[in-house]
Amino acid sequence: MGRLLVVILSGILMMGCLPDPLEVDNVPVLERKIVVSSQMIPDQSVAVLLTSSLGALDASDQSDPQTLLDQIAINDALVIIEGNGFIDTLDFLGNGIYGSVTIPFVDGGFYQLSVQSPTAGNVTAITQVKQQVTFNTLNASIVDNGFDTLANIDYSFEDLPGRNFYMVNVQHISGELPQPGDLLNPDIFTALTTDDPAKDEQLIGDTFKVFFRRDFIPGDTILVQLANISEDYYYFLESQKNNRFNFSDFLGEPLNYPTNVQGGLGWFTLHVPDVRFVIVDP
Repeated sequence: MGRLLVVILSGILMMGCLPDPLEVDNVPVLERKIVVSSQMIPDQSVAVLLTSSLGALDASDQSDPQTLLDQIAINDALVIIEGNGFIDTLDFLGNGIYGSVTIPFVDGGFYQLSVQSPTAGNVTAITQVKQQVTFNTLNASIVDNGFDTLANIDYSFEDLPGRNFYMVNVQHISGELPQPGDLLNPDIFTALTTDDPAKDEQLIGDTFKVFFRRDFIPGDTILVQLANISEDYYYFLESQKNNRFNFSDFLGEPLNYPTNVQGGLGWFTLHVPDVRFVIVDP
């Protein structure tokens, strides 16, 4: 039951902020498509979030997250993941979330996602499980620039062999454990980095400021995730970042974003994050 709860929380974590409405007329109605997002946790449980895509005029940051999710969540799908001689039908967990705690994922293995929805259609996607990477050091502190109090993240980890692409996500949490309100509408800051081919398997370290939230105070709890991700997913996230979208902003995803979902939008990924809860120091 504990693992299943974590899968549910992981799925909810994938729901995010929405773009502001645009005051324009005569905008053609775009075809609604299935939007896929996925999340793994260190014990290799997996959650897949399925929603119907939104146009920029359909919602704003004033929209109630739960009401909106009730409108766009796809709750009638048959969701299957198969690969390396294994096949599993994911359990429906509510609010468009499907999960499993039984798939024996193998590092480097390729897995296919198949979605069949009587109301939304069918999509497929293939991805490779990436080897997990973990923090060596991780610290968070307050930076006061005279206008805002930002969180400064300082971290390091050991680079994996070969060419790699990495992602660090930071999210403010109101308590020691995620609360439903935190996960339904999170401000998630994503930092992307790659390794230096000339310095393979050496220590990677960096420092960055979290700009999505400007009122951090000492004692705040943040959730920080580090993951080794595929090159294609790296450039998918980079394209979102360049358009001021964050890691969770799949619900209103433009049609010109890259995707590995055949017939749909979003990205099916099976990276295993190193998840840490950190207290922000003065």
